[in-house]
Amino acid sequence: MTFARPRLVALALAALMILVACGAQPAAAPPAPTDPPPAAAPTSGELDVASWDSVLAAARGQTVNWYIWGGSESINRFVDDFYGKPLQERYGITLNRVPLADTVDAVNQVLSEKTAGKDPGAVDMIWINGENFLSLKQADMLYAGWSQLRVEHPLP
Repeated sequence: MTFARPRLVALALAALMILVACGAQPAAAPPAPTDPPPAAAPTSGELDVASWDSVLAAARGQTVNWYIWGGSESINRFVDDFYGKPLQERYGITLNRVPLADTVDAVNQVLSEKTAGKDPGAVDMIWINGENFLSLKQADMLYAGWSQLRVEHPLP
């Protein structure tokens, strides 16, 4: 099974966020990150997600734009500290939190970009609620098979 690169990076980020959230926290401060070598990009433009090493290599050095309600400093700080820092330090992924006044703004951007034929669009991930989820589902803009993926990988 293959996926377009932007969708793969967003999918990899979601999986890595789960791993970061479930991983053991170090007792001491982690060492300062080093500049990793750039990942070798696949020549075909598509990736096989069955190989976790391939997913990690493709994700390293990438930036993921996460559109999220920006009205709470404590949530913003949590996202930056709990997800952003470990993703950068462990996997070389930059989490760009894009604050929103209303989530529907990101949903409308995705729908507008689809109508305009822009692929990939600017939005990689959205922190979403039921009403906005329904809007994207009705527009067939959600990847329905993400929960069925099985990737064999070691825990960090």
